[in-house]
Amino acid sequence: MVEKLTDADRRGLSALFWSHLNLYGRFELDMSKQLGLGPGPRPRFNSQMIRSA
Repeated sequence: MVEKLTDADRRGLSALFWSHLNLYGRFELDMSKQLGLGPGPRPRFNSQMIRSA
C-alpha cells in the first residue's frame, strides 16, 4: 500500500533535493589577503561645498 506524502513530509524532503545546488556560483574568500582594488575615486567638490565648510 502506497502512502501519499503530506505537506510536512514534502517540506522536510525539499531541503534534501535542493541543498546540493548552488544557484549563485561558488567563490572562496581568503580573509587574510587584501583585494587589489587600487586607490578609490577622488572626491569631487564644487565651489558651494568649499564655501559652506
